[in-house]
Amino acid sequence: MEAVAVRTPSWRLTYAGKDISQDVTAFVTSITYTDHAHGKSDELEIVFEDAEGGWKDAWYPKKGDKVSLAFGYVGEAQTPAGDFEIEEIELAGPPDTLTVRALASGVSKPMRTKVSKAYEDTTLAGVAGAIAAKHGLTVVGEIEDVPVKRITQNQEQDLGFLKRVAASYGYVFSVKGNQLVMSKRSKLAKAAPKVTLDRKDMTRFSIRDKGVGTAKKARIAYSDPKTGEVIDNLAIPAAGDDD
Repeated sequence: MEAVAVRTPSWRLTYAGKDISQDVTAFVTSITYTDHAHGKSDELEIVFEDAEGGWKDAWYPKKGDKVSLAFGYVGEAQTPAGDFEIEEIELAGPPDTLTVRALASGVSKPMRTKVSKAYEDTTLAGVAGAIAAKHGLTVVGEIEDVPVKRITQNQEQDLGFLKRVAASYGYVFSVKGNQLVMSKRSKLAKAAPKVTLDRKDMTRFSIRDKGVGTAKKARIAYSDPKTGEVIDNLAIPAAGDDD
């Protein structure tokens, strides 16, 4: 049987501008990075083993401190996950552990505050730009000239409101560090894949094929902002497709 080369994962963790990877490697039991595609900030969760109690004392982190992560494989270039701010710290046991949960650094408490505001005679890019500027973010991505006559933010968080507005025009966005990255969903669907994972690249996977609780059909209706025409479509599985 031909031997299969197995790549060794590697990561680099920076805390308050200092590379602490070598210092904490012996304590790290897991690192989970979640890259959200739409309407949320990226998330980072790090679990440390704390049998000696050091994380409860001198090494206890502070909420709001900045951390950054890069990951990849030994001998290959690492991919930066971005900068994060510590949002939550959890102590648990036995066995004693400390879990750090952090959000992309651009997501501040004011961004998660519910507010009311009306936007009139603007565009989708204008709405995104106003929210980004409010929180010190830069809008990245190509946004078509989509007119917005009037839309109201009624006691919604800025991220939740922008998620709703963007989705209604076929766009998705996420906060990456200090950037608000916005993309048209149809273009993303046609884009070439950045990474292809083979079975041998994974240590574990799970695929779920549900027969209960799945949609039999879907109806989509929206008003074209340029013509005012209401477009209504009903999607039904083709003959032979699974229910």
